[in-house]
Amino acid sequence: MKKTNFKYVKIGTPVWTRRYGWGKIVDTNNPSILFPISVKFDGDAVKKTFTQCGCLYIEDKEPSLFFTEVYKDIKMNKLDFRNAEIGEEVCCVIMGKGEIACTNKRGSYPIEVSFLNNKKDSYTKEGLRHLNDPKPSLYYEEIPIPESATRPKLKKGQAVVVWDDDNFYQYIRVFSHFENNTIHTYDLMNSGTVSWENWEIFEEQHEKV
Repeated sequence: MKKTNFKYVKIGTPVWTRRYGWGKIVDTNNPSILFPISVKFDGDAVKKTFTQCGCLYIEDKEPSLFFTEVYKDIKMNKLDFRNAEIGEEVCCVIMGKGEIACTNKRGSYPIEVSFLNNKKDSYTKEGLRHLNDPKPSLYYEEIPIPESATRPKLKKGQAVVVWDDDNFYQYIRVFSHFENNTIHTYDLMNSGTVSWENWEIFEEQHEKV
């Protein structure tokens, strides 16, 4: 799974999903243990909830929620799974890599794909996981997700709060860059940087350390 963490994201942060479009985070501490992230999407009165990794369903292998729009350059009319062969390798942007298990199921979703751990999912002949999806979920090749889509936008020099895994002390530091899914802040003792896995955007109520 692409490493994405919405736990420490600021309320009001814009986010995007392929199915619902753009919205804003309205809660990061929803009472639901499995789905603590609440999002209000544009034009939708009902809030949607996600896991801290951005998954819409607990069985999803890949996130649905991103900080920028992805898959926008993929042309839907180039996909047609009616002639797919049993055993042919495919990739779902939600379930990951799998193999074609059936191509003639009854109904609107004739394409069945088998994934790891005996998980199966069905798609339209165009690769749609849901009929109202604006983009397909199933492809013949893995669709890369840019690193920028899995993290909020930060400006160099912006103040952030960082802490170690024990969460005993929190520190206000100055953002430098992202690298290998970790945030780097300027080192106060020399000209280099220090990496952290735990962080959030600085708010005025934090006490400086």
